[in-house]
Amino acid sequence: LANQEKLRRASPDRARALLGRSATAEADPNVLIFAARLAGVRRDRRAVRPLCRLLGHPRPEVRDAVLGALGEVGDRSAVRPIVDGVDDDDPMELVRVLAVLARLGGPEAAAYLELIAAGHDNAEVRRIAANARGRLAQAGR
Repeated sequence: LANQEKLRRASPDRARALLGRSATAEADPNVLIFAARLAGVRRDRRAVRPLCRLLGHPRPEVRDAVLGALGEVGDRSAVRPIVDGVDDDDPMELVRVLAVLARLGGPEAAAYLELIAAGHDNAEVRRIAANARGRLAQAGR
């Protein structure tokens, strides 16, 4: 909690530096989760690169916080790292990724949503991807 309180009061530059230095499995996952959420709340576009490096973190709760933060920031430069890092065989993670991609939008996100909607093994995942693709099209993103 003390680290989180320090981070809450930290400048965006300091918070980004923590994300960048902490992209290891040894870093405190709670601090990473908090830092990711803080970057999302602040909509800190300069945090996108360090956040993307955390997409491969071994802890699913860290990856989930990072995905949420990237969706909040809204920078489409995160689409490629998200798509490259997703585990297509993990339906829970994939569904979270689909929601973030629908929020970010852009041609690359739309193409990935279409790919999953057309050919994933899991019918429910295909349905969710098709719905996400539809929302993206309706929003004109």
